[in-house]
Amino acid sequence: MKILLPLMLALGIPALLAYPVDSHHWNHRTIVYFAPQLDDQVDQFLLQAAMHECQLEDRQIHLMVLTPKGIVHPHDLVLAQDTEALMDRYQLDEAQHNAVLIGKDGGIKHRWQGATDWQKVAGWVDDMPMRKVEMAQRGDPCAI
Repeated sequence: MKILLPLMLALGIPALLAYPVDSHHWNHRTIVYFAPQLDDQVDQFLLQAAMHECQLEDRQIHLMVLTPKGIVHPHDLVLAQDTEALMDRYQLDEAQHNAVLIGKDGGIKHRWQGATDWQKVAGWVDDMPMRKVEMAQRGDPCAI
């Protein structure tokens, strides 16, 4: 570490110092959506997510869809046995469709049940301090 720190400073990479080595900061936000089973609500969630792809990409939001049998989307992201650990970690109700929005810091920012209101999700993210910095640095690529 004694060599690495001066090297990073010399190379002009001070932004790396904002995330300690043992940090849990991510380079994206995540929506973890849980469904008791594969059904029309899961299909609707994924369809609407596809319709809002530009907004999700701009806000650096990744999606994860879980059922008790494992990961539905994206495929092979986590093992089926890890589903229970994710459900426990994010306090997901296995009897209902529910979701959590996880920030870049790994913390839960919002949770909801039932259908996803994508405008609300965008608003929650846009109110986050990191997102405000991102918006100030670049425009809205999704604006028509």
